[in-house]
Amino acid sequence: MEKPVLIFVEPQPRTLGKLRLALMKSRPDWQVLAVADATAALDYLKQRKISLVMANFGDDVKACEEFFCQVRDWSPQIVRVGLLPESLTGAAASSSRYAHDYICETSAIEPIERVLERGLAIWAGSEKNPRLGQLLSNLEILPTPPMLYFDIRDSLESPQGSLQGIADLIGRDPAITARILKAANSGFYGSPGTVADLTKAINLLGMDLVLALVLSLHLYDQLPLPGVNLDALWNHNMAVSLVARELVLQHGGDRATATIASIAGLLHDMGQLVFLANSAQNYYPIIRQAASDESLLLQMEEAEFGVGHAELSAHILSLWGLPDEVVEAVRDHHLPSSLNSANVPLPTRAVAVAEWLLQAHQLGTAEGDSDIAQLQLPATVAMLTVGRQVLRQLVELGAIPNPGNSFEALPA
Repeated sequence: MEKPVLIFVEPQPRTLGKLRLALMKSRPDWQVLAVADATAALDYLKQRKISLVMANFGDDVKACEEFFCQVRDWSPQIVRVGLLPESLTGAAASSSRYAHDYICETSAIEPIERVLERGLAIWAGSEKNPRLGQLLSNLEILPTPPMLYFDIRDSLESPQGSLQGIADLIGRDPAITARILKAANSGFYGSPGTVADLTKAINLLGMDLVLALVLSLHLYDQLPLPGVNLDALWNHNMAVSLVARELVLQHGGDRATATIASIAGLLHDMGQLVFLANSAQNYYPIIRQAASDESLLLQMEEAEFGVGHAELSAHILSLWGLPDEVVEAVRDHHLPSSLNSANVPLPTRAVAVAEWLLQAHQLGTAEGDSDIAQLQLPATVAMLTVGRQVLRQLVELGAIPNPGNSFEALPA
């Protein structure tokens, strides 16, 4: 198998020379080239098949973005990763248009190597589906994690970080605070009474789920979707998250595994928002024609864009650096194998079953058995009883919409 080729670009010697030497020892399966200027790097792109470009332009974020723009224009499949001083990393990552990721230049070799591994996996996925890479390069609006997300992560990694400090950060955003408190009081997290304190809510939900809530809510605020009431889609995603979490807990999973399923449930449909934000005129008719039939929706998405919303969601989440287990559950939540294969991880199966149940509810067939024949695996069938019980609770609580389209108030 041919080695993936990585190019390190660093006009002024800072970090990448030492990193390249270290990787040459630890990763003999990679070929790492080093060049000192952007022009030489672009010439390499025209001569060889490159998988990933890592660049360090110091504090000149504008020059780095311009370089990555040229790389993207030449070959959108190439993964683009930038190194920056610590003081600029979060701001650049949350506002970048052309880099897939920015990381701190003082990071240890191991986390940088993990970023590169993930980038090469993303590149391999684009190679398998070139239309995915082309789609990503043509998107005018590609969501990035909010600054709050990076502030929370920085606080978690800081020796001075504390739960109260994180609560103070989140408390500056009233909308996210309200959603977190609402989630903590949903009745599915074991709270003995009303949770009115943000610190207690964060402790109850767990930091990973709180970060996912921050990401999910940011999508709704960041992407311009005029004329669309997204409350129903938010309720759907939250319902999938809650059902999937309960399915994991009821079938032998621990809290960490349940959190993976819950995060995937929250973020599994973000690709639909990206399609809407970038190509509303093409996507609105698809939504209407699919009429909550997810199988038909995926077929029409792939015909129009070359990729379905599940694959697009997974690809973006992978670019954001979410755990592989979350990415897999998002990517595979519509695959029949996720329902009927014994080798599927528990979070992936739980999200797939939760989505199947919610789709049946939206189509008005939640209590029917017309499609039960397709669910032949005992482990999946065993989840249905629990899933339906949770679904009924959500309906009683008014946490999910009545049967019908997930999108409301679509423009005519």
